[in-house]
Amino acid sequence: MTSRLLPARLGRATRAASISDESVAIVGAGAFATALASVISARGVTAILYSEDQAIVRDINVNRCNQSRLPGVSLARRVAATSDLAEMAALARVVILAVSSRSVVKVVRDLDDVLTGQHTVAHAIGALAGDDRRVSQIVRDHTRVERVVALAGPALPGDLTARRSCAVVAASDSEEALIEVKRALNAPPVLRLYKSPDLVGVELAAAVSGALTVGVGLADGLEIGHGPRTVFITRAVTEGARLCHGSGADPRTFFGLAGLGNLLARSSPESRADSVDYQLGVSLARGLPPPRGETEGVRTLATACRVADLLGMSAPIVRTVHDVVSGRISAEVAADRLASWDTDLE
Repeated sequence: MTSRLLPARLGRATRAASISDESVAIVGAGAFATALASVISARGVTAILYSEDQAIVRDINVNRCNQSRLPGVSLARRVAATSDLAEMAALARVVILAVSSRSVVKVVRDLDDVLTGQHTVAHAIGALAGDDRRVSQIVRDHTRVERVVALAGPALPGDLTARRSCAVVAASDSEEALIEVKRALNAPPVLRLYKSPDLVGVELAAAVSGALTVGVGLADGLEIGHGPRTVFITRAVTEGARLCHGSGADPRTFFGLAGLGNLLARSSPESRADSVDYQLGVSLARGLPPPRGETEGVRTLATACRVADLLGMSAPIVRTVHDVVSGRISAEVAADRLASWDTDLE
């Protein structure tokens, strides 16, 4: 088979490899997707980025960069791009979803035309869909794919492109899928994958940690102090673990890369400027009005409150942050409310 995707200068050997299990397709061409492609291509894997944006596709294939999403980073010859889903699916068995949760349902429905039961789909979407479904549920509801993996953890684009040590957890109820995805993406010492059977826990932990990032931004915007900030984060992680446990997941999952790891990374000094949820919390603490559009974390806050209601849990942090985001209480009232609760930190 001859692909019009890969530039001729890649040569026959690369073309042949791209159609084998040594190729990985990534749906999305944002900063994380491009950085991931850069890392895995460095160890000989052909990374195929899909984007509807023709300018991005041309920039990657012709200029060997993605200037609009990841400026200043040169891409290896084994990174290619396409706007043809069918071509992408024909070139790789492992397909990574790296798109917004807002668009994931549409993207997955589009993929149904090109994916088969032979494909393995992994997703790096740290949120739930608008209808509260986990992404793995959406993939199985709308495609013939059975092997689904969730990827989560503090692998930031800047760390990946700088070749700093990063780690993510790969979770699935299929050991075969975990082995396949780890073989495709594991690239030590830059990127290490750790396997987990707790698919539900990793997806929920990644989503809820995004919601709690709004709370950390709120706490930092209020300048509550280092000690109270530490207490807040500890209580937040404990609350997230209880939500996971009540949903049938392993509560320990929230204390790992998908939960605590994500929360610390999103609120760290190096990444908080790029964290929409963190910046939202800071803005609310400064008295700015709630946003018109919803962020990933804001949508998950609403979902977490609904889950807490179903489980009969108090979930004071999630509910209080959601009340601030919804404009029902001020940031100052939220700080007083949280300080007055006496809950166990188990």
